[in-house]
Formats: sequence, structure tokens, C-alpha cells
Amino acid sequence: MKFILKGICNSSTILQTQNSQLSQLGFDLRPRSFNFTQGENIKVMLGQTSIDQDISLLFEDEKDFVVREVSENIRNSLKENQKLFLEFTGKTSLGDLEKLETDYIWHYHDQERIRNIADTKFLKKIVIRHNDLEYLNSRGELYGFFHLFSDYFNKVIIEIQVDWNTEIIYSMFEHFKLPVISVEITNLIETSYQNPNCELINTFINTIKTNINNLKG
Repeated sequence: MKFILKGICNSSTILQTQNSQLSQLGFDLRPRSFNFTQGENIKVMLGQTSIDQDISLLFEDEKDFVVREVSENIRNSLKENQKLFLEFTGKTSLGDLEKLETDYIWHYHDQERIRNIADTKFLKKIVIRHNDLEYLNSRGELYGFFHLFSDYFNKVIIEIQVDWNTEIIYSMFEHFKLPVISVEITNLIETSYQNPNCELINTFINTIKTNINNLKG
């Protein structure tokens, strides 16, 4: 199981969460976001830390030329073995995201047909929010929903994004290929604005690890 922390705004957060063995670090470039940070700040953070995790840059309905300019600027600051993924929320279609011709992560929404995944070349990961899965589970539709993606499990990775107060549906990890869990910094975990309690982050992630390992017996 791999874990991702998103919404990082300072280098101390990166350094203090290294014990959680995160596979990817996420930075938020959505101007209206609680965790918004500028591209130049991301470069500073990367320069202040000797990390080798993959990096994701989160955009929402942004113009192509802005995405290209910002991502290329940051890509030049990465180590040779680090990968950079562009991550997208919002309503930009998969067809339009494919035009960027670079690996990307897509946040699922029901205005896009799941079968369109078959036509993608650069889509590497699909993010599904746990609170949406809770709603489906309450209606008895959770497993039917995941079966809609079953033809694509070998094509893309499914990432489950949880909240800090989530009651995780652990049973779904037993039945489906769901190898990644992510969590985003919010005010629920902060000690002050954009300064999270990293001890709580580490405890949260390690608790999930333990519970999932227990599923395997």
C-alpha cells in the first residue's frame, strides 16, 4: 500500500513526515484553494529538502499554456529519478487532458463516461474520494461501481482519497485492486494556517497501514 500527502505548503512538513514513507508529495496550484502555493515556492521547498518522492501538481480547469509553463519550470528542479505528475480536478474532459501529452492524474466525476478511460494514453491514476464511496456504500452500490472500473485496473491505478475523520471502508481493499491512499492537509489537522500537526499526520497514516496489514492476516 502506498500513501500520498497533498496540500503541502512548506518544507518543514516534508521533512517531518518522512517517517511515513510517502510515495508521492502533492502541491496545490489552484488559486482559490486553502492549500494554494505558487510554483516558485514549490521550487524553494524542493531545494530545501533532499527528497526522492514523486511529485504531483494539482490544477483545476486551468488553461493549457499555464499548466505547461508552471509544470516545466518545476520539472527542471527535480532529481533525475523523480517523476512529475499533473493532477486535475474540475470538469476538463479526458480528451482535453490527453492533448497535454504528459502523464497525468484525474479526479473522477460522473460527467465523464468511465468507458472513455479506454481511449486514454497518458492517464496513469484515477482519484476517487472516499466520501463519494460512502454514499454509494449506503445505497448498496459500492461494489457495482468498482466493477465498472474492473476492465481498467491493469491500465490505471486507483487512488482513494480519504479525509481525516473518515471511517474507512476497509473491506473494499480486500476485494479490489486499490493500492494507493491519499490524504490532503486541511484545517482539521493544522496547528496554524498552512502549518499541519505532522505528528498527527504520521499517526493517521501508520494507523491505516496497520489496519490494512491486519486484513492480510
